[in-house]
Amino acid sequence: MFHELRRSYPTQDALARAPLEAMAQTLAPLGLYNRRAKTLTGMAQVFSSEVRTSDDVMRLPGCGKYAADSWALFIEKRDDVEPNDGKLNWYVRERKVA
Repeated sequence: MFHELRRSYPTQDALARAPLEAMAQTLAPLGLYNRRAKTLTGMAQVFSSEVRTSDDVMRLPGCGKYAADSWALFIEKRDDVEPNDGKLNWYVRERKVA
C-alpha cells in the first residue's frame, strides 16, 4: 500500500492535490480510509511551508504528541523529550546509555 501511494503520488505536491476518492480506495484496507485520505492530503498541503519545530508538527492535520515527540527526537536531535510512547521511551533510554 505504501509503495502504491508513493507511485501514485511521488511528490508532496502530488499528494497535496490527490483526489480523495482515489486515495481512499487505496487506503481502504486500513479502515477509516476517508479520514486518512483527507488527513494525508491536508498534511501535504501545509507541511513544507509551516513545519520548522516539533510545536509546528502538533498543528498538522492528524498529528499529535507522538508525531511531535518523534520530530523532536529524530529531526531536532533533542535530549529533553519525555514521550508517552513505549518505543520512543526505549529509544530515549538507549540513546542515553550509548
